[in-house]
Amino acid sequence: MAVKKPIVKYGNEFNEIKDGDTLPSGSENLDSLGKTLSKATNDNTLSDSVISINGTKLVRSKWSSVMSSFKSLFDKSYVQSENLKSDFGSIINKSVNATPNDTDNVVMSEGSLIKKLSWANVKSVLKTYFDTIYTTTTSVATQITTALSGYATQAWVTAQNFQAALVSGTNIKTINGSSILGSGNLSITASASWGGISGTLSSQTDLQAELDAKQATLVSGSNIRTINGSTLLGSTNLLAGSAFGGIVTITQSASTTSYFVMNYILSGVAFAGRAGRQIPFSAGTFKNFFLRLNTSQPASGSLVVSLYVNSAVTSISITIPAGSASGVYSDTSNSASVVNGDLVCYEVINNATGSSGTIQTISINYYAS
Repeated sequence: MAVKKPIVKYGNEFNEIKDGDTLPSGSENLDSLGKTLSKATNDNTLSDSVISINGTKLVRSKWSSVMSSFKSLFDKSYVQSENLKSDFGSIINKSVNATPNDTDNVVMSEGSLIKKLSWANVKSVLKTYFDTIYTTTTSVATQITTALSGYATQAWVTAQNFQAALVSGTNIKTINGSSILGSGNLSITASASWGGISGTLSSQTDLQAELDAKQATLVSGSNIRTINGSTLLGSTNLLAGSAFGGIVTITQSASTTSYFVMNYILSGVAFAGRAGRQIPFSAGTFKNFFLRLNTSQPASGSLVVSLYVNSAVTSISITIPAGSASGVYSDTSNSASVVNGDLVCYEVINNATGSSGTIQTISINYYAS
């Protein structure tokens, strides 16, 4: 190191002497300093002094003070090499810890600094973060409890009448000794023992006996009778009844109404009142009304003959127009139902101004319920 300008020592300070300056009082000859600066460097003795420039002054400082100043500066930006070696280095050289404890530490970087953080703090930070994203199990349990409140209680389950757990042979039957619980198919075979289907039918004695006991196909009029000419085969109802009829030989007076009893032999004129002319019947149905007119009806009016029940005319009625000739007249389209105890007779109305044609015979079918 070359000293370009004279330097003098004054106390503990070294001052630069400019051209023309005079040495201050108490200054030392600096020849010895120049000799000192030219000596070999002393690197690491803490008790040695170093010379620093403070403005225009040279200041002497102990090496230990200089080291302390540098340490304070480096501690702000760097990790001490001793700590790196003892802490970080030792962690790297260790085997992996698969189950860290809360007191264990992890190494992290914060800016230009390397720091350690306990595993308990790591978990706490992660939990705080994830709680903002996921619902906690406690919250889920609360939501489920709230949703099921008033429903999934013992009283509610009992009220639903759910099927109890099935136990084969206890609360559900078996089939041929096999449980029907479980998955898959249950093959069921017939329990009857039949002969092998081969050869002639008569050789299958058990099968032949079963077939012989079966009903042959029914044919109306051949192997099953008819009733009143109607077949018994089919799905509809067949009314089987009896006919009420007789010889009446009634001629009705001009413009009059009369009544006569059913199934009775009469001769002459019908009776004017219903009393004693009505017959009580059990529940049933009347239909198919016929009469035979023996003489013609006058041209001055019609002749009307009807079935009368209790106190009213039914829909069963035969109207013989005015001037009609003798012959058979009928009403096969209408019917009338009666209940037990109803009173029944015939009503005759002659609308002609002269005596009616003579009613020779009359009949009607009755079908008991």
